[in-house]
Amino acid sequence: MSAAKRVKCAAAVLFGAVLAGGVVMSAMFVSRRRVSNVMPEIPSQTAEELTNPDRGVCPLFGWTLGEDVSQLTKQLNRQTGASLILVEINLKDYRDRAIDTSALQSLDTLLGRFAAGEQRLILRFVYDTDGMASLTEPDSIEMILAHMRQIGPLLAEHADSIYTLQGLFTGNWGEMNGSRFSDPDSLRRLYTCLREVTGGKVRLAVRTPAQWRTIQQADVSEELAVSSRLGLFNDGMTGSATDYGTYADDAAGSTEGFMDAWPRQRELEFQELLCRYEPDGGEAIHPGVWNDLDQAISSFSQMHVSYLNPDYDADVWDKWKKTTVTEDGVFDGTDGAAYIRSHLGYRYVLVGSDAAYDWWRNQICISLTFQNIGFAPAYRSVTPLLALRSEAGEAAQTQMLTDDLSALPGGTDRDRVMTVQAVLPAGRLAGGKYTLELSLIYGDDQALALGNVPDEPGRPVYTVGVVTVR
Repeated sequence: MSAAKRVKCAAAVLFGAVLAGGVVMSAMFVSRRRVSNVMPEIPSQTAEELTNPDRGVCPLFGWTLGEDVSQLTKQLNRQTGASLILVEINLKDYRDRAIDTSALQSLDTLLGRFAAGEQRLILRFVYDTDGMASLTEPDSIEMILAHMRQIGPLLAEHADSIYTLQGLFTGNWGEMNGSRFSDPDSLRRLYTCLREVTGGKVRLAVRTPAQWRTIQQADVSEELAVSSRLGLFNDGMTGSATDYGTYADDAAGSTEGFMDAWPRQRELEFQELLCRYEPDGGEAIHPGVWNDLDQAISSFSQMHVSYLNPDYDADVWDKWKKTTVTEDGVFDGTDGAAYIRSHLGYRYVLVGSDAAYDWWRNQICISLTFQNIGFAPAYRSVTPLLALRSEAGEAAQTQMLTDDLSALPGGTDRDRVMTVQAVLPAGRLAGGKYTLELSLIYGDDQALALGNVPDEPGRPVYTVGVVTVR
């Protein structure tokens, strides 16, 4: 055989081998790529109020330290449906002496009641419940500091049960006004002591932005807001143009001094930044133009309000209930009180779902888009969890994503979206139909409800796609 023929023969053999190998490789690819269909889904939205942690209406209970705590715990045990409970603890019986051991043990019992984590506490320590703090507070700031040092270690021990601590123990109703300890030096001493004795483990809150600036000796910045662990509470919300003295009158106010109250709009801008990182809540009071529904929604969005007292002011809540919401979407036609209750804190909704099969990599690619249409962000991590579940109900695959939806601030940025992506390998999937399920995990292990219709009532799991395997 000539050399030319030998070359042609070898080339034919090589070509045949390559062709056969290609057929074999193709057969191998085809044999292991058996996903025939991927259909994304978006569950419809709902106007239902969601039972989620660390947000919503917040009922108020009072207790005098030193008295039997069992009656209060019985009342708390009957309280259902609220994720936050405000307990106002009166220290008046200790205005001139140290807190005794039995009273501290009762406080420990109260705090321990919330260890299960189903509800969290908002705490306020006061010496006055009648608007006469000057008569009931200790004569010396040293006594208040001593009480903080006694109580602080208990608060640090139960920090996981406490959402925030309102106030610095002073003022009428604990609201830091009408007190002889409202000067800048006293505020800083009280704040510094309370932060130290709680080990920085408990979020603190003061009554006004001006008090916040006085303590920090600065205007708010993103860096300071993140590091401060100091938020706000406001029991004069929407009661007047100044929220009953929380802000300065527009005509008289300035923004020259950190310690001065600023006009309303400037203070709302201050809160809009601070409360992306620290909670705000309180009471809406006295019906008037500032709590007309549209105005209230605008203010609460800018303030990032997480919680409100559902009983005070009842006249304001009644006013909202008699007002009908007009907006595009599922809330159109609902009453204003229901709308506000549903938007306190965070409210995550799934607004986009896309899924496709990557034949070459043999994997299912998922893309989900979320909004937070609530007034405020979540102040703990919110992590999507995906599960591919068989018709028999078994989880064939699960994947916890690294994205954190708490970066969606809500409020004035309610239209902002976050798109998260995931990849699920398909090589080991048996034949059949699978549902692609979404859950949201709050903090370490709490499941969150979305503002979408769940697969089953009361179970926060949402089908976002269907996968068919041959």
